[in-house]
Amino acid sequence: MPEFKTDIRLPIAVLRKAPFVYVGPDFRSVPLGVVSDIVEHRGRQIQRLYPFAVSEVEGDGASADLLFCFAFFYINDEDEGVVFLTHPINLTASEDPEALEALLAEVEKLAVFLGSSLIEMEVHDQVTGSVAFPTSLSFISYDLNHAAIMKADAAHLQRLGFREDMEIVCLEQSVSGFERVAGGVDENHGGYVASPASPNEFATVKKALNSPVRSYEPTRSDNVFVPTHLPFFEDAAFIARRRPRWLVRRGSVEGYLRWLPNIMEPSIEGRTPYPLLFYHALEDHVYSHGKIIDWGLSREDGELLTSLLSHAVKSMEQRGIQRFQFAHVDGEQRFVKKYLEESGFKMTHKIKLLRKEVG
Repeated sequence: MPEFKTDIRLPIAVLRKAPFVYVGPDFRSVPLGVVSDIVEHRGRQIQRLYPFAVSEVEGDGASADLLFCFAFFYINDEDEGVVFLTHPINLTASEDPEALEALLAEVEKLAVFLGSSLIEMEVHDQVTGSVAFPTSLSFISYDLNHAAIMKADAAHLQRLGFREDMEIVCLEQSVSGFERVAGGVDENHGGYVASPASPNEFATVKKALNSPVRSYEPTRSDNVFVPTHLPFFEDAAFIARRRPRWLVRRGSVEGYLRWLPNIMEPSIEGRTPYPLLFYHALEDHVYSHGKIIDWGLSREDGELLTSLLSHAVKSMEQRGIQRFQFAHVDGEQRFVKKYLEESGFKMTHKIKLLRKEVG
């Protein structure tokens, strides 16, 4: 029976086998293999990020790396500590189920040590095209066109105590295709008026608006998921208000939306997982894909969503973007999924979020 060893380190092979973009806190220390981000929870100071590498120990004492994933600690909306795993990747040409078991056993020990009640694991269940950034629910996005991701055996993971919690999907359409379906781009669609928003205005609206229809987020309690490290172009965020009526100068806010260019493109060309060290390259790059990642509506209203989408599509088109994706649609948002499918969007990516209770 093979002997496995699990270390907290970032093997150089990860950059070859699974190019990634990291936009989390303290990104400059990623080359060292550990990010010095500390979170306080229930009186404890906890290290946030853990790069797990599994290797097989050979007879002469040498070891060969087999498997890798990022694990990080976050606090969910119920004030529970959670250890989140990115999809494990293979560092060799073969897969070893026992190596995965060794990895998950160490992760569970970490969760117990940190006082976490849950382990979550994202699995890239379906990839039917080129997936734009972000490709993950976390702040670490693998290039799914090249990453040697481990094949997820649902039955095996179920035997290890994981259950499927939800599906989060991403759909794609061309800019010109959406314009044809929408009958042109009308920025003031129906009873709504959409307009660009500054970063501060967008953050304020998102926090204040009661949005039963909104993009999936692991938590709103932990600011590690606040995308402060992501590029925020001036024409990338919008809010929608009701069209003002007689004697009413400004309508109420009813929705918000934000898109990002596919920063995987310049990062892959520059062969670096640290895009923020080259911010000028992000602005100068000519992108082929954009992605809507952050959205919320006060109600299930197609005109409201069309008003926001029309603004986003126009700003993408002005930047030369030809195709765009609408991400973070969870299984409960049937209205949004139906709207997108009827507007010509096709599934390009599905994430299954698995969960295991600890203790």
